[in-house]
Amino acid sequence: MSDIRPAQFYFITPSKYSFAGIPASDRSRPWHQIGSGIIGALLLPFLFVLAISMVPGQVLAGSSAAEARAEALTHSLVALSTRYSHANPAAQGELLEQLIETATARQQILGELLQDEPASVLKYAFPEHVLDKMPDSVRGYIEERVELEGELEALYKDYKDGSHQLLHFLKSNGKRYSLSFSTRQARLDPGKPVRVTGLMLNSSPLEESTGSNGTLLISTSGDNIQYLAPDGSTGGTSESQGGILGEPVNPIGEQHTLVLLVNFQDTADITPYTPAQAHDAVFGTVNNFYQEASSGKTWLTGDVHGWYTLPIASTCDGNTVASEADAAAAADGIDLGAYGRIIYMMKDDASCFWAGSSLLFVYPSRAWTRAGLDPQVIAHELGHGFGLGHSNFLDCGSTILGTDCVTARDNKFDTMGSAPETGHFNAFQKEYLGWLSPQEILTVTNSGIYDLQPFELADNVTSKAIKILKEQDPAGQGTTWYYLEYRQALGFDSFIAGNSNVENGILIHTGQDFDYQSSLLLDMTPNSSILSFNDRSDPALVVGKSYTDTASGITITTDQAETNGASVTISLGQPLCVHGNPTLALSPPESPWVSPGTPVTYELTVTSTDSDACVTSGFDLSAVAPSDWSVELDSNTLQIAPGTSGTVNMVVTSPQTAVEGFHDITITASESDAPSNSASATATYVIEPADPTPTCTVQTPLLGVSPGSQNGDPGTTLFYTVSLTNNDTAACNASNFDLTITSLPGGWSGELFPTSISLSPGTTGTTTFSVTSAGTAAAGSYNLQIVASDALDPVHAETTTATYVVNDTTPADDTQAPSTPTGLVAGETRKQVSLSWNASSDNTGVAGYQVWRDGAVIANTTDTVYTDRDIGNNVLYEYSIDAYDAVYNVSAMSDPVTAGKVKAKGSGGGKGKGPSK
Repeated sequence: MSDIRPAQFYFITPSKYSFAGIPASDRSRPWHQIGSGIIGALLLPFLFVLAISMVPGQVLAGSSAAEARAEALTHSLVALSTRYSHANPAAQGELLEQLIETATARQQILGELLQDEPASVLKYAFPEHVLDKMPDSVRGYIEERVELEGELEALYKDYKDGSHQLLHFLKSNGKRYSLSFSTRQARLDPGKPVRVTGLMLNSSPLEESTGSNGTLLISTSGDNIQYLAPDGSTGGTSESQGGILGEPVNPIGEQHTLVLLVNFQDTADITPYTPAQAHDAVFGTVNNFYQEASSGKTWLTGDVHGWYTLPIASTCDGNTVASEADAAAAADGIDLGAYGRIIYMMKDDASCFWAGSSLLFVYPSRAWTRAGLDPQVIAHELGHGFGLGHSNFLDCGSTILGTDCVTARDNKFDTMGSAPETGHFNAFQKEYLGWLSPQEILTVTNSGIYDLQPFELADNVTSKAIKILKEQDPAGQGTTWYYLEYRQALGFDSFIAGNSNVENGILIHTGQDFDYQSSLLLDMTPNSSILSFNDRSDPALVVGKSYTDTASGITITTDQAETNGASVTISLGQPLCVHGNPTLALSPPESPWVSPGTPVTYELTVTSTDSDACVTSGFDLSAVAPSDWSVELDSNTLQIAPGTSGTVNMVVTSPQTAVEGFHDITITASESDAPSNSASATATYVIEPADPTPTCTVQTPLLGVSPGSQNGDPGTTLFYTVSLTNNDTAACNASNFDLTITSLPGGWSGELFPTSISLSPGTTGTTTFSVTSAGTAAAGSYNLQIVASDALDPVHAETTTATYVVNDTTPADDTQAPSTPTGLVAGETRKQVSLSWNASSDNTGVAGYQVWRDGAVIANTTDTVYTDRDIGNNVLYEYSIDAYDAVYNVSAMSDPVTAGKVKAKGSGGGKGKGPSK
């Protein structure tokens, strides 16, 4: 099963190419070893053409079509549900098929929207009062709002093309659910107990690619993830807890590691390397890297076991691999609890796009690799296991910092980025892991000239990194810092050799002490090449160059860069006011479903992103709604200080004549003195279809009689039960039905009691039909007709027929009974039982057959088939047949046929009791 990757990972624009040319010598190397060169430049036009077919704009165009389809299917489902609720039982069967077909198509289109426009899935989600009207058999195809408690889990997937996904899951009640977010992915604190409220989708691409039990879509506009205290009480969201999100997991000291080599039933004969080679890679090269990068604070020990052939076919689902591999190792006598790190190594598989993956913030940590014995991939995934996010590159076009920036995992000087070799983690990552001593990282609070030693030295006493306060987080989470480091081609950083920019300059990163994913390498030489690979290969601030952050009032100048160290001048001036686009949030985040004319209140929250040096600004609010709609704001202007928020209520009322559907109201917040600084949001007002006034449709009633046939001597009175069902639609009133006997032989008498029945639509009533044959009636079968008609509309009538078989009472000397009937079989449907048997023989001829049910005769017939229409729900009977001749010699009973609860067999054999009189 292949993985699903976001389309934006392939995005290439004409002005900023994502270089993908691979030199011939490197074509078999993993994602992080892609290099620049002439071949790459020659391939660029082809790659650009390829990328044009995969740009997000096309995905979004498809999403617009998908949204229209989702809206149409949502309307259709509501309309069908309304029709179903007012239909008679016969019509409901057909409508139910249409409901399931529509719900299935809608489920599929919402799964597609989940990847590109997840907020739309929330937009089209049914509210409870609409969902409650759906038949139970349809609700299984429809999303539902749930609240679950469990533990958050985070998983990095690193793909072979250099892209990645950070996936989140909720483990709850023995199941594992994929988490998706309506807008940007929320900052989460994995490994913590939480209560999550969201929309459960039972079928989505995320389930297929991750092996999860469902997808939980979470609105990031509300407080839908609450962290729980040990006693189960809520501890607030992660944003309100303060401190770093996700603490590192045992990053210091010995890391006892288990390496499991695994393959599958369909690849059992493929073992691309030996356990000894795997041991050298992990506990040789990778261990040496960790010892050097941590200055001896962290090292690896452990064992390699395998190859284990797992009892499954090749799969990309790491969760399944881990479960099967753990079982195989345990069966081999391995104590998994003795290890703090577990690595699952598999052969590469073209159908699995990822090269490595790892869980975050769990212990023991678990990582998976498909990149052979590449130490960079192994070290990278182990880094995730320690709690590290990616070391990213910030590309802001022609500027170092700006509003139109791209964040990519393209830090080419860091193992947690895309370094071509196993390179040192940057200062933010090392500080996070506790690998830098207080003497090795200098926090600058005053202007001055400061020295930096080569970052790779292991003396633990000199400054190898400088840390400068950049800004406080507006939401009060913590602080953003600048990190300065001087990198040289030493040890595992030897791959830097020949890069004159990096060897003669200072690398500057930013990082937030409240977010493990926030490491960014800044480009001090922006737009140095039209090729993004080359442009991102020279990010250092070289000697004689300065960088100024006007918002923070910080200027950094590289004065000197020699083999044994570098010096920088840092000036901490007064920050300037920098205006930014505000943010605008709506509550409720989901669309309310209401009747026309209903006032709906939305809370608008505007947050200023102006820098701290700015003063309080006014923000103008405006709304655009459909014509003739009413939109009222508490206030059209908000005064908001930098980093703070203001709220206002907006009441939207549709006209009484508004048509059903999804109606958008666009709200814009713009800074009064700088209108170009603005933000927009869309509120959706859903006018739900009104329940139509149900119409009455008069239908032909259903009429039946039981038993269908009986035997009696001349002059005998027999009794039949007549059943009548009103098939009118639910909107009709109760009807009175008249019952009459329309066919009765001369000299016979019949009576119906009662002769009139009042029935509501869909209900059934019964009457008794008694009939007495003439004392001189000749032997034979007589058909008796009964008619039921609507008293107000006699055209809607139905007829049924009962059979009265008059026995032949003429004496005879014949004493030989017919042969026993054979081959009795029964066929069952929901409403009747059909019997058939082989004909009997007799010396004078067979006059007929008696049908016995549970020891009593229910019918006489001259045929060898009979249908019993008078059966109860969930009740099964025992049937037998005997044959009789003209003088009532009766055969033995046939072998019985039964279904369900078997009652005692009726007695048979010999002459029996003779035909029922």
